[in-house]
Amino acid sequence: MTEPLIATRDLVRRYAIGAATVDALRGATLAIPAGGITVIVGASGAGKTTVVDLVTALLRPQEGEVWIDDLPLGRVDWRLWRRMIGYVPQDILLLHDILANNVTLGDPELTRGDAE
Repeated sequence: MTEPLIATRDLVRRYAIGAATVDALRGATLAIPAGGITVIVGASGAGKTTVVDLVTALLRPQEGEVWIDDLPLGRVDWRLWRRMIGYVPQDILLLHDILANNVTLGDPELTRGDAE
């Protein structure tokens, strides 16, 4: 059995900016072993947030694949996968709702105690 990890293979993610298309990632391949701390460093616009958004299934790549252990992310239950991730994005999104729903993102399975 191989060590659990998150891996990307040949990721490509493009964004439209006006009439132009910009590659946020082009051919990105990396492996993140389980049980450690991994840091992604780069200049503004290098694709760090895009990598995290792809690994958490918030975005889908136009090309390439994200792997969780030996499964492509497309075959993983995203809901269960996301429940195992703690993610603080650089841009804050607040729902026009009560604080508890902002903390739990409205997940009906989470209680007020979970939010506290």
